[in-house]
Amino acid sequence: SHDPHLIYKLALVRLITEFKYPPELANVCQYDPTFSIRGIHFDTQRGLLLKMDYLGNIQTGTVYYGRRSLYKEEIFERYGGNRVLRKAEIDEFLKPMSDIFCLPEACLISDVIEYFNRTNKIKFDPLLIYQDVVRAVNEVHHNGSLHKTIISDLPTYLNENQKLCDLFVKLKNHGKKLFLLTNSPYPFANFGMEFLSKNHLPPEIKHWTELFDVVMTDCKKPNFYGRGAPFRRLKKETGAQYWDKITSFKKGEIYVGGSLKEFMNNSGWKGSHVLYFGDHLFTDLMEPSLREGWRTGVIIKELETEVAIQNTEEYSYHLAQ
Repeated sequence: SHDPHLIYKLALVRLITEFKYPPELANVCQYDPTFSIRGIHFDTQRGLLLKMDYLGNIQTGTVYYGRRSLYKEEIFERYGGNRVLRKAEIDEFLKPMSDIFCLPEACLISDVIEYFNRTNKIKFDPLLIYQDVVRAVNEVHHNGSLHKTIISDLPTYLNENQKLCDLFVKLKNHGKKLFLLTNSPYPFANFGMEFLSKNHLPPEIKHWTELFDVVMTDCKKPNFYGRGAPFRRLKKETGAQYWDKITSFKKGEIYVGGSLKEFMNNSGWKGSHVLYFGDHLFTDLMEPSLREGWRTGVIIKELETEVAIQNTEEYSYHLAQ
């Protein structure tokens, strides 16, 4: 739960120091965990954060310009009297915000727009704000600052849970094959998994990697689901990568890169026999399912709040407008 706060903080610092945004932002911007959820969109033409259903209907009561919620009349005015968006408009201007990293992105975009609006002195293109914030968040991941901060204080960012290892062991004992597929580099994944498993592994298992039949790191999703890259073996001690062609997986090895197609060919695990859990509402859920027929799942903590909201009188009122 602390990860979005940290990503927001590091990205904000980067906006100010590297992108030369006003230093005053550091005093007025603060991550708000209650502001955003996954599954919303940012309209890069109008600078609006909004939620719409699968038919393209804008949900009134969910449209924000900066931190200000727009009235129904304002929404109609900005969308030419329409509340239903055309597919061409959605594809061109609306950017989906669908994974856990989009929570700090959405909050930071809205906070910057709110600040620019309040000063009344800074003209801006919403598309440029969006691009800058997304770039800052991506650089926080790629330059190692996020990983270093988390590794330096693992108890703050990760919750130990005995049931996690118990689940993996139970699945193995029932003959299931397990794989780990992550965009994180192996050193970071190893620090995290060692912390989560160190006190909870059964005596016969010495290291967390023994829980999995295949461990794949630095996979660069969503490209992994398309063309991807060849798998390479990683030398854990030095971080060097071997040059041999990977035609099958060996337990205990760490693999880097790869693609969905190569994974299927090397593992022999096909179609609906595979159950994959991810965190991205589109790429992790849809791509493996559409391309290879995997069964997919995702744990969405926000749904608990969403269900409660949808059972309120206020929500029913806005839905009927």
